[in-house]
Amino acid sequence: IAEGDTEKSKPDPEPYNVAYDRMAAHMQSQGQTPPPKSACLVIEDSKGGAQAGGASAIPTIFWKASSTTPDSPHATYNVTGRDDFLKLIMQLKP
Repeated sequence: IAEGDTEKSKPDPEPYNVAYDRMAAHMQSQGQTPPPKSACLVIEDSKGGAQAGGASAIPTIFWKASSTTPDSPHATYNVTGRDDFLKLIMQLKP
C-alpha cells in the first residue's frame, strides 16, 4: 500500500486495514487461511505510523530514532536500534 492507495493516510489506520484485507483476500484466493491481525506485525519509524498501526489492531513496533525519542503510546513495542529490534524479534519468534 502506498500513499494515495487509500482515502485516508496515517495516522488513520485505513492503510494498514486495507493492506491486511488485501493480504487476506490473496491468501484466501490461494486456498490458504489468513492469519488473524494479532499474528501480523507493523514496523514503523514515525509516530503517525505507529499511531496508525496501533489503531489497526495489528501489533506494532515503533523503531525510535534514538534512545531520547519518546516511546509511542500507540505501539505494542518500542525499540531503539538494531540490537533492540533483533532481541524483540527473537522473543516473538514462535
